Order: sequence, then structure tokens, then C-alpha cells
Amino acid sequence: MREIEENGQVAILIGHVPPGNADCLHAISERLRALHDRFQHIIRLNLFGHTHYEEFEVIRAVEDDKPIGTNHITSSFTPHQNQNPAIRAITLDVKTKLPIKIETYTMDLVAANKNDEDAKFKLSHEISEEYEIPDLSPTSMLYLSSRIKVDDSLASKYMINMLAHGKGSDAYVKDGCDTKCRRMASCMTSFSDYRQSRKCFNIFDIDMFSALSYLFDFMYGVWVNRN
Repeated sequence: MREIEENGQVAILIGHVPPGNADCLHAISERLRALHDRFQHIIRLNLFGHTHYEEFEVIRAVEDDKPIGTNHITSSFTPHQNQNPAIRAITLDVKTKLPIKIETYTMDLVAANKNDEDAKFKLSHEISEEYEIPDLSPTSMLYLSSRIKVDDSLASKYMINMLAHGKGSDAYVKDGCDTKCRRMASCMTSFSDYRQSRKCFNIFDIDMFSALSYLFDFMYGVWVNRN
């Protein structure tokens, strides 16, 4: 990163496990957060997978928690847990290389299994248009996260898109996203460090993944002691 900075270049980071996911050790996500803070002026886009869901995580500054970046997590091309396959097209600004459009294309597996001609990827949505935010900046994404916490319709839309409109999203179409659902979605999207997300949870939100993350933190501990 220092070499990129010295050369006046910009960076796009691509990884597998998102730092804000329970599967990522806190010691790693904490260092990635510090890396993003230090080089926020040259990092243009962060892309991850692993969860198979369409999600996002707002990266916060180390000192004051201001939004400085976004981890974009993309749905899987392969079907997974009652969801449709999805792919993304990302449009970057020519000069700044910042993302200005992130479009998701999905395939309706039910329709495709009935008729081969329907085995096509069709545009599902573009993030800023879908959620009515002015742009894809970290500030706008954090605003979206705060709205998800209080807006059932918006939260339901987020959950349905997360599952690429697959069978697993039927429950959100029918019943919406209740208080716990909205709180969890907001907590998970507001931070890029799972330990911060855990603090945001209600005590009754703790599940197997949260419990395991506590166990892993205890087993591995911190790598560097702060003086």
C-alpha cells in the first residue's frame, strides 16, 4: 500500500471473508480497519464474498468512528440456501475510480427450471436507486444502515435483495422484517468489525455464530498489546 501511495496510484481491495463477518477473527478485522483508515485516500473499492449474500459493511475511522469506506459483499453465482444466483456489474468513475453504480443481476431458478428460455440473468436493482441514496459514499451507506433499523419496508427490501429474491426471501415478502430483524441488519451493516456489531446487538440477538466469535476471541486473544 505504501508503494501504491508513493507512486500516486489507487487501490481496489478484493478478499474472501468480509472483516465484519463472525468468521473473521477480531485481530484481523481490527488491522484491516486500521489499514483502511491509514490509506483511505487511495482505497477506492472493497469487494468480498464468502457469505453468499448481498450485503455491505460501513468501515469506521479508528479514532472517531466516522464512515471512511464500505465493504461490498456480493451474492454467489451458485444457488445457496434457497436463494437465486446473482452477479454484479460495477461502474467506476473514469477519473476518481470510485464506484458510481453497482448493479445486481439475478436469475429466477424456479422459472428457469420450468423453461430453459428463462435461464437468463436480468437486472434486479442498482444500489443507490433501489435504496434512494444520493451516491455510494460511506456517509450515504451509513445513512442507509440507520434507515434500515427503523423502516420495515426498506429493511424487508434489503433482506429480499440479500437473498437475490430466492425462496428464502418469501418470509420477508409475507411478514416483513420485525424489530429484531431490522436491528440485526442495521448492526451488521453499520460496522466492518464484528466485535462492534456484537456490541450493537441486543442480548437476545446472540446466536451460535456470535457465541463462537466470543470463543475464538478468547482462544486467540490479541496479537499486539497496547501500551
